[in-house]
Amino acid sequence: MKNLFLYRLYTHSRAAFIFIVVFVTCYAIVFYKKMDMTLFPYNSMYTIDFNNKNTARTYGVRINGELIKFTHRPYWKKDFLETSLNGYSNYLNHGEKVFLEDYLSAKFPIGTIRTAMLMNLTPVKNTLYLWPLWFAQFAGYKVTPGAIVEIFQYNFSFDRTVANLVDSSSIYKFAVK
Repeated sequence: MKNLFLYRLYTHSRAAFIFIVVFVTCYAIVFYKKMDMTLFPYNSMYTIDFNNKNTARTYGVRINGELIKFTHRPYWKKDFLETSLNGYSNYLNHGEKVFLEDYLSAKFPIGTIRTAMLMNLTPVKNTLYLWPLWFAQFAGYKVTPGAIVEIFQYNFSFDRTVANLVDSSSIYKFAVK
């Protein structure tokens, strides 16, 4: 008994023990209700196409036609910029809705619970248009009033070890005020 993790945690820190027990209990309840995505909604498990191995998609942000380059940044910053750009672009491609909205609408077709969860767990829509400005500034670019900011989607196909650009298209465009 004394070698069990929960027993050792209880003797070391009762607050941590209570937190773990409450977390596991809450997760068991939402998992039983098939709502386990509620606790971890922002992941990319729905954005990866595992069936089609010969194509890839990536995104880029342009300011006045100049592509924002961020691959020369430290790994953590490059990874953060790339991941957040993919997430925002998937949000745009999904009709400016996060996947949690679809999930909660399916689980709670009508009700105040769904409305409260949507208000507290999803981004505020009237400020999301400013995200590309934050992205540019975080990447180290200055955005001046009158600048045109665009997000491009690039589609690639793979032929053995070579990636070939199939097409690119603008999925979002606005002028900075």
